[in-house]
Amino acid sequence: MRISVYLPLLLSLALPVATALLAGRLAPTLATRLTASAAIAAAASTCGLTLLALALIARTPAAGEGPPTGESRRPAGSSGGAES
Repeated sequence: MRISVYLPLLLSLALPVATALLAGRLAPTLATRLTASAAIAAAASTCGLTLLALALIARTPAAGEGPPTGESRRPAGSSGGAES
């Protein structure tokens, strides 16, 4: 999963820089392809960040569930019933 997440992030940083440096010197068709590849890399990095967010959400317990270790939320010495 690391390559599928971090490689698009690195490409989305490198391609716009390369596009800016080379766009004036290249033929218009090649510069267009380089710009399109930068846009595709940006979309791929968005997908990678989505994968990271989904992995974080999957590790977070649901609101109604107890703690992940199975411990009770009540303080020590509490009976949990109605007080008399």
